[in-house]
Amino acid sequence: MVNNRLISDTERISHCQCDTEYRQTTDRHYPRKLDVLQKTADEIQEKTGNKVKAIATDVREPGSERKVVSECIEEMGLPHLVVNMVSSHRHQCPGSGVGCKSTR
Repeated sequence: MVNNRLISDTERISHCQCDTEYRQTTDRHYPRKLDVLQKTADEIQEKTGNKVKAIATDVREPGSERKVVSECIEEMGLPHLVVNMVSSHRHQCPGSGVGCKSTR
């Protein structure tokens, strides 16, 4: 089921192919990887003097959100500010269920 509607096997296959293409594109053009995030976190920490933690995760993985929150609380206590950078360019993949409207 995607976007509260049943999808056919054909749509499911094209979604999987599109997801694979998306991951390859993301790795090449949208480097939201931990090393890139960490550089930004270090810069913010240096400029503000506040403790900043960069955490990279894949929100499509079940339980990934809980893992991120647990890791953050364990290391730093309750957060004062959370910046969520869920990709909004996934709308290019039909049937992905994640796009501009769903990430607002």
